[in-house]
Amino acid sequence: MVVLALPFAENTYPGYATFAIRRFCRIYIPYAAAILLSLLLYHTAAAGPVPEASEWFNGYWTHPVTSDVLRDHALMLGKDNTNFLDPVVWSLVHEMRISLIFPLLVYAVWSLGIILPLVAVTASYIVLKIGVAAVGIDGTTTLGSLVETVGTIPLFLLGIGMARHLESIKAILARLGPWGVRMLVVLGLLLIWVDVGVQKPHFRDVTIGLGAALIIAAALSNRSASSLFRARPLLWLGKVSYSLYLVHLPLLLAIIYVFHGYASIEVLAALFPIVALMAASLMYFLAERPAIRLGRRLAKAVLTFAPATRAT
Repeated sequence: MVVLALPFAENTYPGYATFAIRRFCRIYIPYAAAILLSLLLYHTAAAGPVPEASEWFNGYWTHPVTSDVLRDHALMLGKDNTNFLDPVVWSLVHEMRISLIFPLLVYAVWSLGIILPLVAVTASYIVLKIGVAAVGIDGTTTLGSLVETVGTIPLFLLGIGMARHLESIKAILARLGPWGVRMLVVLGLLLIWVDVGVQKPHFRDVTIGLGAALIIAAALSNRSASSLFRARPLLWLGKVSYSLYLVHLPLLLAIIYVFHGYASIEVLAALFPIVALMAASLMYFLAERPAIRLGRRLAKAVLTFAPATRAT
């Protein structure tokens, strides 16, 4: 989110239409490709529970794929009971929705600072959460999913706030010195890895968000930290990270379903990262990169068409 907000800080915001078109193509087209891949793997690989696998594993790909499931995935409704073809995409539902209002969030932070919007959104989420719980609405409904989207907005506000005050952050970290920045990176990693329990998912979101913010601040503010994160393997991993995120879970499910009778789950899990990285690279070149290029072309076409329309 810091990267998305930087054009606003640098006065290079391309305009809402350009931003929305690029963002839609960037998120939705690879998402749709991943859902199609998941659907194919589901129909060719899923074969009932795997006795030696965990309850978590056997909780996926055990439901029929109905027209409601396909519709909910196509429209990114984010319902808990239908979002099982590629379960990790629940977060993309929130990201797509928030992307459509992202410039408004930037304007709020630029105009009001970070604290007031953060408090307002958090308070709104708490009120909405209590309200929907009181009437028995949960994540299996579109309204329940929309409420969870509101609960995700603070993470976006945090990134926007970092972009807004980036120079101040750099000045503060410069006074810490190299060792201070390294300690921030370590603290950030600890916050990301800390386990506060599955019963408190939003506290987990807070620790991950804060940890990521510390690492990003260190990378943007310190030359040695920046050079570390610019190492070629990490740059490549960053490039394919979205594709890796999209394909890793359905690929893991398929591999264990197909090969658990030939090798232990431990062996399959050990070999899985290699297969996942190869699949992510393929997804990047076949779906993600073309989607980025299409978004740029469509945005350019809209910008070219708009002046001509006004002139007539």
